[in-house]
Amino acid sequence: MQMLVSSMQVEFDRRNWRDYTAQILWSVGKLISEEYPFPSWAELHEEKQDDPTGDDIYNTLLSRWGGGD
Repeated sequence: MQMLVSSMQVEFDRRNWRDYTAQILWSVGKLISEEYPFPSWAELHEEKQDDPTGDDIYNTLLSRWGGGD
């Protein structure tokens, strides 16, 4: 059990280091170029709400089928 906990801690530390390094490198790129083409690591990994509401679905279908006018 201790081996599993230690392994999980190593993976957690590695993930934190990767996230930190990615953010630092992105910041350096952004400092060099105002039009840096890549989003930040945090923007790539933030959770997005992809669940549309009933009204969103209704309006999408209505616009696709040409109704509502």
